[in-house]
Amino acid sequence: MTNPLFRKTILLALCCLFVSLSFLGSYTLGGGDMKYWISWIVNAEQQGIQLGYAENGDFYPPLALIFLSASYDVFMAFFGGHFNGDWYFQPELSEYFLSVKLLISLFLTATITIFYLISRNLFLSTLLFIFLFFNSVLVGLIDILFAPFFILSLWALRENRHIIFALFFTMAMFVKWQPLITLPFCLFYIINKNKPIWWQVNPKVTLQIFLTALSTFLMIFLFFGMPMVNSFLNATHDNFISGNALNFNWVFTWFLRKYHPHLFGGLTQNGEKIEYIRTHWSLIYTGIAIFYASYAVTFLRFIKKEKTFTSFLTYTGVGYLLYVTFNIGVHENHIFLAVILFGLLAGEDQKQTWMFVTVGMLQVSNLLLFIGIHLSFFNLSTSFVIDRILWKADISLYIALSGLFLVGFLFFKTHPERQKLSEQAKPLPTKHDLLS
Repeated sequence: MTNPLFRKTILLALCCLFVSLSFLGSYTLGGGDMKYWISWIVNAEQQGIQLGYAENGDFYPPLALIFLSASYDVFMAFFGGHFNGDWYFQPELSEYFLSVKLLISLFLTATITIFYLISRNLFLSTLLFIFLFFNSVLVGLIDILFAPFFILSLWALRENRHIIFALFFTMAMFVKWQPLITLPFCLFYIINKNKPIWWQVNPKVTLQIFLTALSTFLMIFLFFGMPMVNSFLNATHDNFISGNALNFNWVFTWFLRKYHPHLFGGLTQNGEKIEYIRTHWSLIYTGIAIFYASYAVTFLRFIKKEKTFTSFLTYTGVGYLLYVTFNIGVHENHIFLAVILFGLLAGEDQKQTWMFVTVGMLQVSNLLLFIGIHLSFFNLSTSFVIDRILWKADISLYIALSGLFLVGFLFFKTHPERQKLSEQAKPLPTKHDLLS
């Protein structure tokens, strides 16, 4: 008889793929980031992968381009010339568009399948699909391309498969740089696990991870060269205070536009709507200072904590949320990785499902408030843009404040447990105690 888990996994994968393909024609109004992915593929076609990647000059590591280019080549080999131009708002680019969307759909299906095999929880897997579906299939962002590798690396971390962890984590990092934010927690968890003292490390495990990661890095670096380093430097010098991310710096943007319009420009749409600000990062240091300080405190708390997989996911999730909330240059889609972390946490401890749902809803809010979507379900199409002005106020400000309170709560929730005064107080001596 067929294994029930195998049947459920195949059924779940088919359902995810069917739903994803049903909305294949959906895209961001105005092109969104899809125009960048298409330009990358065109550059790779015309100049080759190496020169095409250098020509892009973007924030992304090289594996994202490799996946996109390979997807287009495979699509053209099997389906080239068989589709009309009705799939995309630029008909001449429909084949590029479809190759990207098919790639996204396949990676979303793979992500949910892997998550289900790890968590064995159909409810959480369905929730994760819904949350990631908005980011990937509807909007057309490519964060999903690092998700399977990142989840597999954390599974390997839990199972003490050190070389597999290093390999998959490095691959995830070379699709997008955001996993680097979690690297200190990952490394300390794996090299300090089962050690009686927090500063002791396992030299054998450390060497295995280092050599695996270094060899993978060198193979990719020797092929792509300095443009890969430049992409990392570009990612660390983004000149947005908040790239439409509902975080502390979005609230700070409101403050700057409201009270210093002569320097930063006022609020738009009758003095109500917030627009992002581009400026040199050194001028806005408040959020950066808060991020580094709170991240360091969270990491120091973690290294002295008992190294369980649940505590690892908790502290890593909080650390990454601190990055999303306080660092500058964060965009509306960067909370994506936190959704995965808290989804895995809910799989380990179902009492934390509320955190997973809250972070997932915060990601959906980030996307829907700032991105207009052309929604296409088979042959049924509609477009919608959310009006952010409610009762003469930009509702993104209130959602950003709510997210800020959530992160503050989680930050203090992970504080080392202290004995309550009632537990510290000794009971009054009895008459029997005094006589004895």
